[in-house]
Amino acid sequence: MKLGKFATSIERVSVRVDDANGPRGGIDQVCRIKATLSGAPSVIHESRDANLHAAIDLAMTGIERVVRRALGRQRTKSLKAAA
Repeated sequence: MKLGKFATSIERVSVRVDDANGPRGGIDQVCRIKATLSGAPSVIHESRDANLHAAIDLAMTGIERVVRRALGRQRTKSLKAAA
């Protein structure tokens, strides 16, 4: 849902989750999201938390922000090139 508004600009999204420290505990739940954008470089956001669901939520919020910023830069460059 967070990336749906950018669907026409996103080619692929991959999500990877990992337990960095294994069974030792701590802030070791990692969620890494990579979005491959059309006509722009891919963007990645990684979040860590003690809770896997919290790490996923943080990563989703982060990737939304990163995609918005990357697409904004792409549009700004194309507007400057046209002028």
